Amino acid sequence: MIMEDDEIVEVENNEDINNSNGSTIHNVHQSSEVEDDDLADLLLLQQEDIEKLRFANTEEAYDFWRNYGLVTGFDVRKEDIGRDKDKVMIWRRFVCSGQGTKRDRKGERKREPKGETRFDCKARIRVRLDKSDGKWFVDIFHNVHSHVTVPKKYRHYMKGNRQLSDAVKAAINFRRAAGMKTSQIVSLAVAEAGGYSKMGFTRKDAYNYVDKDRKEQISDGDAAAALAYLHAKLSADEQFVIELKKDDEDRLVNLFWADSISVADYACFGELLAFDATY
Repeated sequence: MIMEDDEIVEVENNEDINNSNGSTIHNVHQSSEVEDDDLADLLLLQQEDIEKLRFANTEEAYDFWRNYGLVTGFDVRKEDIGRDKDKVMIWRRFVCSGQGTKRDRKGERKREPKGETRFDCKARIRVRLDKSDGKWFVDIFHNVHSHVTVPKKYRHYMKGNRQLSDAVKAAINFRRAAGMKTSQIVSLAVAEAGGYSKMGFTRKDAYNYVDKDRKEQISDGDAAAALAYLHAKLSADEQFVIELKKDDEDRLVNLFWADSISVADYACFGELLAFDATY
């Protein structure tokens, strides 16, 4: 939290908010073909057109910036908030996802670093509240990027262009219930769509959804689900054994179980350590 010109600024990424305007929109994107006619109109906007825009609220302004990024080839994110002395929001800034720099952690890393995603990009838009009518107007617009934007043929991989529709989620759930593996479900989705570029989501998105859905089905957590499963086995197997230990906060610390076959094996062979060398 810092003070600037009698305004309170909430800095989310420790970036300097004092950026000057004066950039121009590059027209190199205007030759691109965009399937959505409504979004295609955004490519026709010039600097002066955008500076005249007014929005009902900051979310509407963010939607404009996100859609503008989709058709011109960059992902976006929300940035700083400016408030007056009464803590009322008076401006909001949105930036390119490549804004900022990556922290140097070479000495701390144990794994290979991922690809670079921060390029100290200065592309941004800032909207300010007009207290006379409650509308938000553009007071800073900078569209010069420090990196190459995403070509049209790869834009379906951009985060803003990827989403799992309700129909896709329903299809995934139905096929999982039928016993299909996630890899099989994705392969079928690719075939049905006619290629990855027409799916609207990536393989990773599908795996993330399945993983999230599994976690949501375990309402009380993994430990409770494991205990529920073992108690169900206990009711079906009279010789089933469960031993567990909890800490002072009633959290599971240790868990031991053995079914009737394991108990019988122990009676015959005593203590035995088995190694499965399959993998």
